[in-house]
Amino acid sequence: MKKAICALCSLLLCVLCICPSLAAQGEYTLTLQMSGSAAVGEPLTVSLLLSVPEGETLEHYAVATQISYDTAVLRLESTAAHEDLTVTDGGAVRGSTRRLVKLSNSSLGMEGTWDNPAVLLTMTFVPLAAQDTEITVYRHGLGNAAGGDAEVTVHDLTICLAPVVTPEFDLNNDGTTDIFDLQLLYDYLSGGLTDEGDIHDRADCNGDGSVDILDYQQLYQLLTAPQEG
Repeated sequence: MKKAICALCSLLLCVLCICPSLAAQGEYTLTLQMSGSAAVGEPLTVSLLLSVPEGETLEHYAVATQISYDTAVLRLESTAAHEDLTVTDGGAVRGSTRRLVKLSNSSLGMEGTWDNPAVLLTMTFVPLAAQDTEITVYRHGLGNAAGGDAEVTVHDLTICLAPVVTPEFDLNNDGTTDIFDLQLLYDYLSGGLTDEGDIHDRADCNGDGSVDILDYQQLYQLLTAPQEG
């Protein structure tokens, strides 16, 4: 039995020595990363990053990747690919408002200066609508120097453009309008607040331009009114 275990261990050690790339499998990643503000009408930059296993280089790799974005939410202003790669319009995704950006190299020749992670592609978008949207790696292929296909983990990007809606008369900014806001308004009117902040701008519940007992009554009635449904 002991001999059999030793033989098995030797076999496993031999496999690891012959095929060291097995240990690196799954360590390739494609990541979409945003910089800049995500606001309607303001340019934002999205980069596609490629990370490879530690100790490996990007020489003689083949790239074939497509990035998908929604033209109803984002307008593509410009693209810039690494000097060893070519970026082209990949056309529309059938049956949707999404469009593709295609990235590839014509031959096994990624022999320039590469960082790890490497910036493969940079895209500049202008948001057109206040709604959340995704930019995704629609298809991808990464051929390694040995002529095989590398196993790649993909990290897509969600861009939050929808405005944050604050509940009406949420005076303490806790995300809801409740009895604690009424108490805060009472403290404000009675002079019991040590830090008023911008409560005066938010506590004009009846919209008459001033904050007084009428606003307290308005908020009280709002909180005690029967809820529909």
